[in-house]
Amino acid sequence: MQKAVSLWKILNRDITVGIIFSLSIGFFDLLATTIFKPARFASFSLMLTPLIASILIAFLVYLVLSLLLHLFDSDQRIGPLNIPLAAFLASLAVILQEKRLISRALRPSQEIMMLGIAFILSFFVAFAAHQLMRKAFESERKRWIEATLFALPVLICEMWLITWRQIYHGEPLFSSSSILLNGFLILCCALSWLGFYRTNFRAKVRIVRLLAVLTICSPLLGGLQIDQASASAQSTSDHLKIRHVMLITIDTLRADTLAAYGGTGISTTEMDQLASGSTVFSSTYAVSPWTLPSAASLLTGHSPLTHQALERESRLPENLPTLAEYMQNAGYKTEAIGDNVYLARNNFSKGFDEFNIYPKSTDRTLGTFFLNFLFPRTFRPEAQTSDLTDMAIDWLKGHHSDPFFLWLHYFDPHIPYSPPASYLPTDVDSNIANRFDRLTHIRAGHLFPSSEEKKWIQSLYLAEVRYVDDQIGKIVNEMKELGIYDETLLILTSDHGEEFWEHGGFEHGHSHFEELLRVPLIVKLPGSKLRGVRIDTVVSGESVTPTILDLCGIPYHDEYLSRRSLFQQLSGEHPASQWNSDPIIVAGTLYYEPRISVIFNGLKYTRLLVSGNEQTFNLREDPHERQTTHDRSVLETARQLLSEKSETADRIRQRLGLKKETTPLNEETEKQLKALGYLQ
Repeated sequence: MQKAVSLWKILNRDITVGIIFSLSIGFFDLLATTIFKPARFASFSLMLTPLIASILIAFLVYLVLSLLLHLFDSDQRIGPLNIPLAAFLASLAVILQEKRLISRALRPSQEIMMLGIAFILSFFVAFAAHQLMRKAFESERKRWIEATLFALPVLICEMWLITWRQIYHGEPLFSSSSILLNGFLILCCALSWLGFYRTNFRAKVRIVRLLAVLTICSPLLGGLQIDQASASAQSTSDHLKIRHVMLITIDTLRADTLAAYGGTGISTTEMDQLASGSTVFSSTYAVSPWTLPSAASLLTGHSPLTHQALERESRLPENLPTLAEYMQNAGYKTEAIGDNVYLARNNFSKGFDEFNIYPKSTDRTLGTFFLNFLFPRTFRPEAQTSDLTDMAIDWLKGHHSDPFFLWLHYFDPHIPYSPPASYLPTDVDSNIANRFDRLTHIRAGHLFPSSEEKKWIQSLYLAEVRYVDDQIGKIVNEMKELGIYDETLLILTSDHGEEFWEHGGFEHGHSHFEELLRVPLIVKLPGSKLRGVRIDTVVSGESVTPTILDLCGIPYHDEYLSRRSLFQQLSGEHPASQWNSDPIIVAGTLYYEPRISVIFNGLKYTRLLVSGNEQTFNLREDPHERQTTHDRSVLETARQLLSEKSETADRIRQRLGLKKETTPLNEETEKQLKALGYLQ
């Protein structure tokens, strides 16, 4: 009996050391990657699963090493040293693996610092474990060792939380503006250490084990909280006008590729069939020729002048309400599935219960590394178009009985153009391969495609449109099988178009011509309302958010939005004139000189913001923008409209407390952008 009690004491201390060690390593894992490889786009909740994975992996490594040492030391030659040795080897192994994962983001001096921290932390854990085994903490003289050992996970956690808060909000770690925050961190750490110093041994063990339980259960508690929130919102969701809402955005989709918009080059059967049973807005404009600002307006209802997410490093302002947040607060399950590096990293996750936008970070922490290895389907870093469809179908199967808002964003037909073999064009002869990704060569002037090669490149783009069209068909068929298609509000649109040398350019992000701004907007209302109706009024993507909110009966402050809802048009009260609409502001370029445009009364005015050059096109008489006009009164009207829209945006920004926010590109994001041809 006495031997069993002695064995239990050893095992109990062994587990205590393991808990302290694994918690410390888990929080250190996040602290190191937050500092050296920051992921500012990640919300706090998204970091919990990798944290738990890191803790459990560290604890498993420790237990395995400890067990092996116990077996090796069956005759008790090293006795109390086996647990400290296991802790030392485990911590060293885990930290060195962590250093390997983020080494590409480190300078030589930082690598040396990481190695130094690895050895110091390893030796401290080993020494403290040795002291614990010898009961040296009973001495008043060494209580500081005991306090530091037990406080270690809490101290590292506090350092991580403060550091993450600084980096997440774009604040430098070491600057005059951070003095107050760093002082608060020092105070928290001192109070935590003092609390453990004044606590007796048994209480310390209980506190650390409770911390471990709370940390490991935090994702479950978070899920419970979401469920409770959904339950509390059930009374709200019961009276919703529309219970199922799906927004499908197709990257880089020109309106004129669809037969519903006059396209004749390919057959887009599924989207055209959707259009035939829906309301088609034939003159819809994106507010920017590239994804980030356009998607920001789609999902907030705000002008790019308001959210100011116009540059490569921009992000959605933290205080700007999103469509997903409105839907979530109204009791909807909210899910995002898609692929685009700009959507994955710039605060677009706000309001989504689940945010599965790819590409995802593959080596941000030790936890994500092992999660990718153990569960490649769930934690995969990238997803193809067919994968997105499968994920959406799986999600619909699990949530079709709930009120939901599902945002599905297809990256195709974005460059690189690489359609599946069965979609490859057969009517064009060319020596170009069945994949085209030489964007940087064209932009740099090193590649000059012939007329036949240009036709082939565009054929690859159209083949990808056909591919996505079939994926839309799979989604629609699944919704019909689940019995939710007729009752679902389904909106299909795009973030921008694509140029194929109409004005001497290729791809997108470089101009404000029609081929980059005209996108489809198809709205399928629940039931049989407005089937096959075409509305020619000029509208913009900004109207998507207020339109969904109005149709679902969700209250919002329309004076805080930049654009009016399309509710009246969808109720059959749309204006008769095609050009009778509010002026539309277009802003931002990804390449070349930045510019701003305003579309009004059948005219388009564009001002280049560096040179000050101005262009005006009469879109009624010259829809292909071949000839600029020089009407002085038009220029004065356009300038006045821009001034008024800027003042309105400034007032909205002041009301909402918005400021321009940025997210500096990390190494992994730069690598992803280079692969797409956005960076050289």
